[in-house]
Amino acid sequence: WFGGSVGPLVADAPCSVMVTEHGDGTATVCVSDPMRMRTSLTLTWNRAVASVVSKPTTVTSATAGASLRLVFGDLSGTRGATQTIKVRLS
Repeated sequence: WFGGSVGPLVADAPCSVMVTEHGDGTATVCVSDPMRMRTSLTLTWNRAVASVVSKPTTVTSATAGASLRLVFGDLSGTRGATQTIKVRLS
């Protein structure tokens, strides 16, 4: 199991990602570490994002713009729980 890309998503390490775009101009990005061992993770969604509305404390950096870049700190203590980020789309 390796990091990689699928469609507009790019991850530098193995993870599970689900993105849902809502009719109100927002989207929810759900990320988890099923292996329960990631000490860092960078996820890029190549989709224009105006702003990050909410994020968990595991997200150490969130950059919106032409793409969304999320940097996660240590996920090993989350027991594989889903980390949910809400964004406003451009």
